[in-house]
Amino acid sequence: IPGGYGIYRFTYKNVRNDKNTQGNATIYHPGFETGVDADSLKMVYPLDEALHVNTMKISPDGTRLFVMAEDRAGFTHLIILDLATMTEVQTISIESDSYVSLHTEEDFFVLFYGQYLSLYEENADGTYTHAITGDQPNYRDERFSSFNTYCAMDFDGERLILVDILTESRYHALQTCNLCLAIYDGTGLCYYGEYQNGLSVNPDTSRYDYNIIPLDLSVEWS
Repeated sequence: IPGGYGIYRFTYKNVRNDKNTQGNATIYHPGFETGVDADSLKMVYPLDEALHVNTMKISPDGTRLFVMAEDRAGFTHLIILDLATMTEVQTISIESDSYVSLHTEEDFFVLFYGQYLSLYEENADGTYTHAITGDQPNYRDERFSSFNTYCAMDFDGERLILVDILTESRYHALQTCNLCLAIYDGTGLCYYGEYQNGLSVNPDTSRYDYNIIPLDLSVEWS
């Protein structure tokens, strides 16, 4: 690939031919049969070859690109790019033996790594400042209640609230119909609760398809 190791951009679109020469069939312009214009491939942000990229996410408002990459020394680097100019806004580095995952919201994001989570809130200049770090409420008895990156969350500037589906069994992580809720502030985890309901009571709790799993969770401070 010309340009070396980095992030590339290319055009993806379908162009219809003005003349339909095959009855009702849709005719695409030559070179766009797959929707990819290979000639438009262009390097937009170079990366250090020592970095292994494992995640890329666009912010909910479409203005930032979050690039998660690991180096050989055991550090994970979150590179935040301005999507319009593909220039670096900020890089945040974390030393962790565990995989680091990312959840993004409009004005903050949360990193999950091992038994910890950390929240960074957006500043007026578009950079981010660390606001909260706390323990995930996992490994409580035999429940594995570590939060997933698709859990629902909200941040009011001081407190972070998260709601997720409660899983049973530390090693199999079977999802139930129950919920867990946690609240964090500047001191860390300050509240944790598990909410049980009868939908999880069935004769075969080891069967995922027997459970009615709630979807599209949402939570909001009021």
